[in-house]
Amino acid sequence: MSSTIFRPALLNEKDAILNLYEEARKWGRDRGSCFWPDDYPNEGILDADFKGNNIYVLARGEEIVAAASLLETDDLDHEPVGWLPLKSCVPLRVCVSSRHQRQGLGASVMREVMNHAGKTGFESIRLLADARNLAANGLYRRLGFVEKGKVFLYGIEFNAYEYVIERAEGTFEG
Repeated sequence: MSSTIFRPALLNEKDAILNLYEEARKWGRDRGSCFWPDDYPNEGILDADFKGNNIYVLARGEEIVAAASLLETDDLDHEPVGWLPLKSCVPLRVCVSSRHQRQGLGASVMREVMNHAGKTGFESIRLLADARNLAANGLYRRLGFVEKGKVFLYGIEFNAYEYVIERAEGTFEG
């Protein structure tokens, strides 16, 4: 089996990433773990992620097995859940190929995101997880994220999480 590499996405991988989103959305809906609407994420969102150099993939050889975007926090900063006053980022659109589910790749991609965030100067990671997505909520708790409260956006209840990045060599502890 090929090794798995976390890296910035290449523009010529755009169609593969859009296909990954669609595949992950369908697989997750069939199992009650994905609640993305039909038009999310879309090409415009992915274009913006590419423009900002914010899209990353987990690849095995030529195959993209997972993707995640990493942005500086913005709208989350205004949610009254007791965020710590730290330089923060937020992973978005984290997904794993349906063919590679239940292999620990969700944890792998999140660990890579956590490492990358620490190496690029962020002090914490904030994120929202759909309260109905038990797998994602369990993953974030296992990785050491602290649940900060509930947030209601887009008509959905989310659990808000924060992870403080340990500053040992720019890597996380967890």
